[in-house]
Amino acid sequence: MIFYQAHKLYIFPVVVAASSLILIIFVIYPQISSLLSNQKTQDETLGKISVLEAKAQALESYDPADLNLRVSYALNVYPAEKDFMTAIGILQKLTSKLGFEISSLALGSAGSNKLTNAQSFNIKLDITGPEAMLNKLLKDIESSPRLMRINSLEVNSSRQTGAGAAALVVDVLFAQAPSGFGSIDSPLPELSSKEQEIIQKLARFSSTAAQSVVKFGPRGKENPFE
Repeated sequence: MIFYQAHKLYIFPVVVAASSLILIIFVIYPQISSLLSNQKTQDETLGKISVLEAKAQALESYDPADLNLRVSYALNVYPAEKDFMTAIGILQKLTSKLGFEISSLALGSAGSNKLTNAQSFNIKLDITGPEAMLNKLLKDIESSPRLMRINSLEVNSSRQTGAGAAALVVDVLFAQAPSGFGSIDSPLPELSSKEQEIIQKLARFSSTAAQSVVKFGPRGKENPFE
């Protein structure tokens, strides 16, 4: 009692300060922390809702038929799988248009490019025709409505006739379709003006590619004994 009487001027402020500190640590701080956390969560949720609303509005403005056409244009030029018949048909059309004949044709092994994620298979051609048109043929192959590139070329020419024989290997490119397209709350990507121009070029190429598909079927009579 004597100690309290002697030090009450100091004890009371200490008790009040300690009580206030305990109140701040165990009551006020958790409440403020929870409030800030809830506010942050609410802001994030509102942000996601805003993105989803904008995404939904953008999707509603798209024409499904137009989107399907754009996808088909891209797949005609750069498909997601090996399209042997289309590639062979394009090569047959390009060679015959310039007066070349294909004496042999064989499919080669597949390959891949780690830098571009592109895969390829190759077609080996033995052709004969006018040597003067060979450079034109090579340019037409690499600018055809299907992504191709010349892998190798060997030429045997005849000065007397102007004809030549060539053995060339053509790499035909394709790439697997992506398995993921981003999270549901990520903004919807938009095509740039340059990408729109590419789509328009692909649209012009697609008609040529479609006409180049070769259909193989039975030849001669259906029943040879009739």
